[in-house]
Amino acid sequence: MLSRFFAEALLRYLELPRPCAFITASCEHVEEAIRFIDAMMDTEMQADLYYGPQNPTEGMGWVYNEETGNCEKPSGAH
Repeated sequence: MLSRFFAEALLRYLELPRPCAFITASCEHVEEAIRFIDAMMDTEMQADLYYGPQNPTEGMGWVYNEETGNCEKPSGAH
């Protein structure tokens, strides 16, 4: 079993997201906040935020690798 320190260091190193969000009792737009959080947890949205918009034709952004099931930078991307 991994020590807590090692596990936290590993999460920081791998940049793994931790699904966590809060909506306070004073929030005036609860429904909008929920929709925003839901959108941010979407896999495609996370890839867009990390790599940029999906645009493999110009060698930028990201592509979905069907073999590995991962979002990746296209080959030749800067």
